[in-house]
Amino acid sequence: MKKNSTISVIILLVFALAFSGTVFAAGPPEQSSRFHRHHGRHGDGGAKLLNRYLRENMTVQTLSEMTGQPVETIASKLRDERLPDLLSEYQIEREAFRTKMHTKMKDLVNQLAKIGYLTPQQEKKIVDQVEFRSQRRALMTRLVEKGIADGTITDEQAQLLMRKPR
Repeated sequence: MKKNSTISVIILLVFALAFSGTVFAAGPPEQSSRFHRHHGRHGDGGAKLLNRYLRENMTVQTLSEMTGQPVETIASKLRDERLPDLLSEYQIEREAFRTKMHTKMKDLVNQLAKIGYLTPQQEKKIVDQVEFRSQRRALMTRLVEKGIADGTITDEQAQLLMRKPR
């Protein structure tokens, strides 16, 4: 009797193990409840891609306007070279490029507000944020240049401070 029950338990465990393996292999079940969905990492998705493509296209268009080169030429060069290298190649000052990009961003936000995709409050908030970052960058640049000039910081420390975080 004990031998039969042991065999039955072992067979039951083997079937349970095989069944659980097929369930896990099938992947998680689709959840119909809105409370049980897995949303993945925050920040990944269409909005992030939209922002990236807008910025890339705006950069290409701005460089094309400033250099007189066709958009296709600039786009292919940007795939192979970094932006600072391209600015140096065409002898474009960084500040002039930033100013032009800043103006284009404001124009784009203004157009989005005009057609109703942004409220006036959202438009103001975005423009204020762009202005704030621009002022912060200019202040940081002046502080770093002053620190280098008076010997408070080294060139390496300046590079560390001015490097864009990733």
